[in-house]
Amino acid sequence: MHQSLFYTPQPHEAELRGRLLTHISRGTAATAALYLALGWLPPLRPNLHLYPWDGIFILTLALLCAFAARRYQPSFAASWLVASISILATYEMQYYGVRHPITALYLVSIVVAGMLIGGWFLRLWAGMGIFFVILWSVGEVNGRALPTAAYPLQTAEEAILWIALWSSALVIVGWLVWLFARHLEEAVLEAVTHQNNILAERSRMAREIHDTLAQGFTGIVIQLEAAEDGLQENDPEAAVAHLGRARALARTSLAEARRSVWALRPEVLEERDLPTALRLLAEQMGAQTAVAFQLEGTPRPLPPAVEDALLRIGQESVTNAIRHAKATAVTIALAYQPAAVQLRVVDNGRGFDPAQTPSSNGQGGFGLTSMRERATNIGGQLTIASQPHNGTTITLNWQ
Repeated sequence: MHQSLFYTPQPHEAELRGRLLTHISRGTAATAALYLALGWLPPLRPNLHLYPWDGIFILTLALLCAFAARRYQPSFAASWLVASISILATYEMQYYGVRHPITALYLVSIVVAGMLIGGWFLRLWAGMGIFFVILWSVGEVNGRALPTAAYPLQTAEEAILWIALWSSALVIVGWLVWLFARHLEEAVLEAVTHQNNILAERSRMAREIHDTLAQGFTGIVIQLEAAEDGLQENDPEAAVAHLGRARALARTSLAEARRSVWALRPEVLEERDLPTALRLLAEQMGAQTAVAFQLEGTPRPLPPAVEDALLRIGQESVTNAIRHAKATAVTIALAYQPAAVQLRVVDNGRGFDPAQTPSSNGQGGFGLTSMRERATNIGGQLTIASQPHNGTTITLNWQ
């Protein structure tokens, strides 16, 4: 439970409190209706000392609270409901006496405060309820009870007994409400976290499948087209070499897809360093397009997640340049700086307008979204500079 009165609840908490407030308003309205029925029954009214105007007030209060919950935040409506019920309980206890069941309205206010507002407000209202019970009990013993009091306290022993009774009830109910509300919020938070984890895993799987299968298929198509060109040019040796590369890419893509399911890092980074993996990428994708790799600075080990993201973004950038931008030249530049690392992929393709949505610019759709997500996950900054017919430059800076 949060401990501050001025607290902005999280979306899942606001939704939960809104539902609870609706149910509490309905319960209050039902209680008021029962109170009205008992208060207007002639045989019961004199014995129970119930008056219908109290029920009308509570019913009106419940309706106003439901209206406020729809127009304003649940916490605002709940605080207003708690204050109103407490004021009513204080007035009714003075009017009917401490012994009257109407004093139990303090328990209602504590339940609302604990479930809908927070621990600080709960303790405040429990303390106020105990204070007023002591105040009116002392007043009744000193002969200041109103004539309407049903069973006024006569002795100090009676006052101590009823003070202990109501104080214990307020403390116990307050503690139970706090305990229940804490477990309820933890359960809701756990459910929300579980749902977020499912969505994050689905997003990860989508990125990995795209980065392995889609990019692998692109490389295979490039090698098969090069093999076809070799056959047309009566160069069977070149064709066989390209077919061998296509076969190797197919096996590698299948292995990478299996590793992605188990959230393992790319196999190429398990066996080689990042510069070597990017150089191998340039060789695999350079059958029909001139793909060059440039290394600046002295290579050094990076966190595995960072190396994975740099490799995947590099793969996606090259794939988009060849597959969508129809580039004839692509340069992969990896620069190791003293306190940062920069990956830059430049192509001379047809370019696009980065302001357009990924689905409308024709530059890989999900691929651009995947690159941005990967850059965000490692705390990097991804920049896409492109204009129609002027090529594209994708830069990732990480430090």
